[in-house]
Amino acid sequence: MLVITGNNVTVTTLKARLLLGLLALTLCVSAEDRPAKSPLAAKLTLKDAQGGFAGFNGWVITVNPDGTWERRPFFFTDKFKEPDRGGKLTMLQLEGLAAKLKQAQIEKLPDSLGKFQGANPHVVTLIYGEKSCVFHLATSAALPKVDPNGKLDAAASFALIAHELMAIANAGKPTGQEQ
Repeated sequence: MLVITGNNVTVTTLKARLLLGLLALTLCVSAEDRPAKSPLAAKLTLKDAQGGFAGFNGWVITVNPDGTWERRPFFFTDKFKEPDRGGKLTMLQLEGLAAKLKQAQIEKLPDSLGKFQGANPHVVTLIYGEKSCVFHLATSAALPKVDPNGKLDAAASFALIAHELMAIANAGKPTGQEQ
C-alpha cells in the first residue's frame, strides 16, 4: 500500500514489513546463538564388531557435523538397538576432532588394514563421508595404542581417530540423562 500525505511518502507493504522484521530479528540474535559452520565436513562413524558363532555384535558411534553424537549397540547381524549413549559436542570439541582427522590424514587411509584372522574376527570400520577403512584384527584383539606426537602410519592414524571416538562415547552419559 502506498500512502501519500503532503510531502511525505510512506510505503507500507507486506514485503517491507517482513524485511524489517527479519532485519530486526537478525540484529537481536547474538553471534553465540547463530549457527556456526561445522569443522566436520561429513558424518563420522566408527563400527566395532566382534564375530561369534551366531554373527557379529558390537556398537556403532556416529558423530554428525552439527556435533550430535550417539552410540548404538547391535547384536547378531545388524539389528541395532536404541542408542545407549549420546550427546552434543561443543564447537571446541568439534574443532579438536577435526584437527585429529587432519593429523591422521583420514583421506589417505587404505580401504583395508590388517588381514582376515579366521573364525570370530574383530573388525573395526571407520567411515568419514565417502571414505571408509576396515581394520581386521584377531579375535578380541584391541586396536594399537598411539602416541599422538609420534609418526603415524596407516594403522596408527586409524587408531588415533578410533580412540578419540571411543573417548567421546566413554565420557558421555547414558542416553536420557542430563549432559
